[in-house]
Amino acid sequence: MRSLLIACLGLSLAACNMVVTETPMFTAADQTGATPREGIWLSADADCAVDVAKKADAWPECADWFVYRQGRMEFPNEKPDLPFSGPVPVVVAGGSPQVWQMTLELPAKAGEPKSRMSLYAGFEPLERDGQGRVTRYRSWPALCGPPPPPEEEKKAAAAAPPAPRSGKASDKNVPGASGEASADELKLPDLMTKAPFPGLTLMGKAGCKPDDEAALRNAVAASRAFAEEHEEIRWVRERYP
Repeated sequence: MRSLLIACLGLSLAACNMVVTETPMFTAADQTGATPREGIWLSADADCAVDVAKKADAWPECADWFVYRQGRMEFPNEKPDLPFSGPVPVVVAGGSPQVWQMTLELPAKAGEPKSRMSLYAGFEPLERDGQGRVTRYRSWPALCGPPPPPEEEKKAAAAAPPAPRSGKASDKNVPGASGEASADELKLPDLMTKAPFPGLTLMGKAGCKPDDEAALRNAVAASRAFAEEHEEIRWVRERYP
């Protein structure tokens, strides 16, 4: 989940084939039936050995983790140059399919106020504790439509500029960091769908927006078949650190 946010926002959503809204589609009143347990949550590939008995700060870099507390995601181990600021408010909207909504506060550009942006993902509870709180779930991003064929993705990736060496958001190679160059000027890879799901409007290379809640839920449901992998995230323990 953390890697999803950083990967797309590091490019200011350019070339990200994901559903985006300027204002949240859901509020806390929409969260029914699936409440994640508060504490540390972990997602790691099979080849990433994580000793969960250790403090989370000591886990290897391959471990993707966050703290969920009072309806917010926190990333204590991230560097201060994240492309968004502060804890990320989360709503797990009930219904079918269930939707994980993340609302981000983006850094202000010169002479402009800060802006917000909401991203969406599918949410499927897999395990619960004795109090009914979710302790393991499966997630996948809400896409704008089927991604381009693999051969087109390879061509787009080959045409992309190299990643900045410093890894800092202030690096001029990072779109939107300096406000001096647009995504088109930087010739970012175009990985946007050519066939958006019903009710979605493409916004150039900056994702797509849904006409309404029904269109968003339809996109979440349809995206499951096209997601490269369904991320499984599990609760580890309540306290941090």
